[in-house]
Amino acid sequence: MKKAFYLAVFAVLFFAASQEVSAQAAQDFTLVNQTGVSIYQLHVSPSDTKMWGDDVLASGVLNSGTQTGIVFSPANDVCLYDIKITDKDGSSLYWTGVDLCKYAEITLYYDFDKAEGTATFK
Repeated sequence: MKKAFYLAVFAVLFFAASQEVSAQAAQDFTLVNQTGVSIYQLHVSPSDTKMWGDDVLASGVLNSGTQTGIVFSPANDVCLYDIKITDKDGSSLYWTGVDLCKYAEITLYYDFDKAEGTATFK
């Protein structure tokens, strides 16, 4: 009887801990760079914020044709974020209103003929 009780308590604690971990990681994503240029800075901020947060590109530089996991711990449950990338020359591209709770992979592109950045979301 005691053993069953402890197993039940363990199961409840394990379930609660796993839910908290998944909630904290809901906004983490994989960034794929298909822009044709190296990304030197990546800023991710809630869409309702007017300021950019710190550079979250842990690898320092994300070369075109490569990808990296973006892990950050927002202190909120916000899903809509704005993303800003900056290249070596300081030129930046922006994507606004990206639902990081819905998408786990973002692939960025740049069309040099149109001077336009686009993205796909999975």
